[in-house]
Amino acid sequence: MAVPRTRIAALAGSFALAGALIAGCGGSGSPTSSNATSPSTIAAHAVTTPKATKGSGKPVKRPKTPDPCKLVTARQAATALHLASVTATEAPLGPTCIYLDPKHKQVATLSVQVINFAHDLKSMKQVTHTTIASHKAYCGTLGSPMLLVPLTHSEVLDVTAPCQAAEALASVALSRIGA
Repeated sequence: MAVPRTRIAALAGSFALAGALIAGCGGSGSPTSSNATSPSTIAAHAVTTPKATKGSGKPVKRPKTPDPCKLVTARQAATALHLASVTATEAPLGPTCIYLDPKHKQVATLSVQVINFAHDLKSMKQVTHTTIASHKAYCGTLGSPMLLVPLTHSEVLDVTAPCQAAEALASVALSRIGA
């Protein structure tokens, strides 16, 4: 019996998601401060799983997301975060740019993702609303302090950092996205 391609694609996506989540779990490192995000939190939040097919059975193309480390450079991030310097490292999931302080402690992340915005917004705690470059933005906590800025019907700018720093990073990113 032949297995439909959509079923194979769905199974492959499920295995990839499970592998990514397992890879991000655990670790014996010391706890991080409330302003930092653990690598497992990044992995869990950065993984997105858009539907493999639409009604016609044809694969749906995922929008090309901009390189997050080019949206906000390490120097711009350092200024926004009020640090002398930071290092920008791109994580493959998302993709996500991870900003580290000189002691290699994570201070912020930035990505453009396809997520269920309504669900994430509903799940956020202590939500505040603001406007950044003519975009509505929502800052709160979803495990870590973060800012979500809807860009299109399917894309969201996601900045994980305390609200004031996240707003500064989002402002720079939005100027580069041209959204």
